[in-house]
Amino acid sequence: MTVQLILVSNGEPVGSLSADTDPEGLTRVVYEVDNNGRGARLAETLRLDAGLPVRWEIDGTSLMGGTVHERFAIDPDGAARWSSQADEGTTTAEGFYLPADASPCGLVLLVERALATGRPVPLLPAGEVAVVPVPLGEVGGRDVEAFALTGVQLRPQYVLRDRVTGELVGISDGELLLHPDLVAAAAEIDAALQRVTRSRFAELSREATLHQSGSLVVRDVRIFDPVSGRVGDPQTIVVDGRRITGIGPDIAVPADATIIDGAGRTAIPGLHDMHAHLDTSSALLYIAAGVTNVRDMGNDNDALAALMGAIEAGDVTGPSTVPAGFIEGRSAHAMRMGHVVESLDEALAAVDWYADRGFHAIKIYNSFTPDWVAATAARAHERGMRVQGHVPAFMDADRAIADGYDEITHLNQLALGWVLEPEEDTRTPLRLTALTRVADLDLDSERVQRTIASMVERGVSLDVTLVILEQLMLSRARTVIAAHEPVIEHFPAGVRRYRRRTYVPYRDQAELDSYETAFRRLQEIVVRLHQKGVKLWPGTDDGTGVTVHRELELFVDAGISPVDTLRSATIESAQHLHRADDRGTIEVGKAADFILVDGDPTRSIRDIRNVALTVAEGRAVSPARIYRGFGMVPFAAEPAVTTG
Repeated sequence: MTVQLILVSNGEPVGSLSADTDPEGLTRVVYEVDNNGRGARLAETLRLDAGLPVRWEIDGTSLMGGTVHERFAIDPDGAARWSSQADEGTTTAEGFYLPADASPCGLVLLVERALATGRPVPLLPAGEVAVVPVPLGEVGGRDVEAFALTGVQLRPQYVLRDRVTGELVGISDGELLLHPDLVAAAAEIDAALQRVTRSRFAELSREATLHQSGSLVVRDVRIFDPVSGRVGDPQTIVVDGRRITGIGPDIAVPADATIIDGAGRTAIPGLHDMHAHLDTSSALLYIAAGVTNVRDMGNDNDALAALMGAIEAGDVTGPSTVPAGFIEGRSAHAMRMGHVVESLDEALAAVDWYADRGFHAIKIYNSFTPDWVAATAARAHERGMRVQGHVPAFMDADRAIADGYDEITHLNQLALGWVLEPEEDTRTPLRLTALTRVADLDLDSERVQRTIASMVERGVSLDVTLVILEQLMLSRARTVIAAHEPVIEHFPAGVRRYRRRTYVPYRDQAELDSYETAFRRLQEIVVRLHQKGVKLWPGTDDGTGVTVHRELELFVDAGISPVDTLRSATIESAQHLHRADDRGTIEVGKAADFILVDGDPTRSIRDIRNVALTVAEGRAVSPARIYRGFGMVPFAAEPAVTTG
């Protein structure tokens, strides 16, 4: 039996999965991805017995080129043994082995096992996956049934089959693998899956909502004011509709109000993630983490519009979103997202397309032609939009700023201009691996100081994303790094395994050590920029929500005060997005957009993880219920709720 699927991104093929099973039951899988100059390349060999793996060998490279050499086998004595990037171990328990690095082919086998047994499937080394059929209907000329998997990852995962023939026709695991006959219908299928996902998460949104209409009273909270930097005495906050209508120590409670006991917790304006790529699952996870506002930095434009509409209508819980329009240049390394352009005229048309739809900015990406930047930036400014993004290949930050950038996206995109030669190509993983050179960078050099001076003079800010750089540069096989220590045991089994790995290729321990040194130097750059008055925006490029907390911790660990860090994540981000009249502080007349936290993050920024309640657009939501809906362990207990 042979299976052939095509990986589709933004309507274009970017990879493939082929699986061949011989008459002896041995399956060989080849999985190759090439999108944005990166992607896994894996060869797998596996054998099943009664629907469970008894042998699984995986070799190749992972997302950023890290080496994969994973082995699983059932010994003659019945013991299961495995060795992977994440861990090694042995057990006599029965279950379906969950690889640390593999193609999505295993999802198909998990569905088959669940359907055969009629119950959730135990996983090895740990965890459990449940499979639920969900309606999809007629798509691409086929009657397709979908099976949703829960318990492995945080993002939705689906296996698609032809309802009539039973043939496998697709897998959705963040991106879409499709039967060759259905590639032309990718947009239709993706939209159908998005609708299914929104319906599933609308139910979780309802279950997690403590209050949605009528008056809301939150008693006994100490309000953090990011303007003064102080935490006040106990107060009561009254909300009607989506707005705060009263704040005071002794305030009348409206009849029939929903009353939440703050129990002395700290009330903080809703947090911002200034580098998001929003989807339905991350929308709920952001709310659970107290992130009520995000700036989307590139997406499937139709999917994002539909999701934002569902959030605004109250059907799905999620953050208030300000979108930036993604523009990439056509190349073999191009990221297939937003508008991929082949000429300056197409770039200018893309700017107009985004401006006509109310996007606040454009985001330029790696393969964009440098000579088009000045004209494209000028058009964006004419249309009232900001200009931000990666620094395109064969260009440095100095030229990007001179040509009209208002903001640099990612700290590495700024720093690479100080360590690369003009001919080196950042459309490849070099944009990460070259950061080892930062370890030896002289921060007092004329080149570095010239760039910083230019940023200060022109008011250019930085979307930092320290947290994603930390994960990519410092993650190590079979190790829980500092970023993950407080959170990893809260995650489902698949996420826990995925976080224990080495992302970057390396030759020896000395090269690994250079990543450590370079990351500390990057933190030094952050502090220097802050001291010079360059605005720094906390962003994650990750959809788990909790990484926002780590981003803030990294600001503080670098040497920025907790108050300044919280100020950046609240009022200053709101000001940057031209929304400070409605959010960023907890005040009468503003949107009810705040969180309750156990502890005081102005004293210990790590307390920011302990979000007990999120109020977004006047809707009070229990983070604990959202986390349990994702198979996660909550970080704080739900506050007491009564009706007056």
